[in-house]
Amino acid sequence: MEGLPDVVDYTTHFMGDWTGVGACTSHPASCGREIVTVMLGRSHHGSQCCYADAANLAAAHVVDSGKSWAFTHCMFASQKALCPKTWDDGKQECGTEAYDAASFRNVSAACTATAGFADDEVAKLVDAVGALAPGDWVHDALVADYAYTTANNPGSPHPGWVVVDGEFVDSGKYDPDGADWAKAVVAKVCASYGGAAPAGC
Repeated sequence: MEGLPDVVDYTTHFMGDWTGVGACTSHPASCGREIVTVMLGRSHHGSQCCYADAANLAAAHVVDSGKSWAFTHCMFASQKALCPKTWDDGKQECGTEAYDAASFRNVSAACTATAGFADDEVAKLVDAVGALAPGDWVHDALVADYAYTTANNPGSPHPGWVVVDGEFVDSGKYDPDGADWAKAVVAKVCASYGGAAPAGC
């Protein structure tokens, strides 16, 4: 994918059960009942993942697209470290895990370093995520993002879809390992770009 982040203007959207107000909380399945009745949304993998969604949105807000791309890639690649209590090796995914500040901070710090954030950019990211309280920028952004995905991917059948230059590229039409889908996405990007093709093409 060399050079592609430099020519792509991209937006990542996240999946969650949107309710409109409040803050990230544990998914009901993790505790059998809702502890906090007023909430922003529930990520499909619990409140730890909800905080990760917020951090990824905040990164896109505070740094350039190359760094935010690298940060988000690192966060997804580090899911096992984000949810050490519920990670399923067979499914290669998190279970429903409550927010754990220590593991979240460790992964976020490693990913800002990997993505090349400057010290002031790290501070901006931490400030943007904040407490995820109503009125915080990222709180409102996550509300809007969960609502967007709910509207555009009804029932959230799976997270693997990309819109490239107005064309929907659905992973469900490719082998489950994602390799052919990724190639199809890259091919669409390269075909849509009007300049000299980057090395990743």
